Amino acid sequence: MDNIYISRYTQYTMHEFNSKVVNMIVVYFNQINSFSNKLKKEPNFINKIINILKHLLMNELEIACLR
Repeated sequence: MDNIYISRYTQYTMHEFNSKVVNMIVVYFNQINSFSNKLKKEPNFINKIINILKHLLMNELEIACLR
């Protein structure tokens, strides 16, 4: 099972994960008000969100559906 995930993760990071995905999520989190400013100002907040995106293998379409 781990080998399948590692294979999919590698393909994802090579082909689907890009700066547009990062930009979309940064803009999304800057626009929504459901997160407190204290949480947004936490060190490495965006990096943690990006790591979650990578772990979930989210692409541009899935991030667009968050809105």
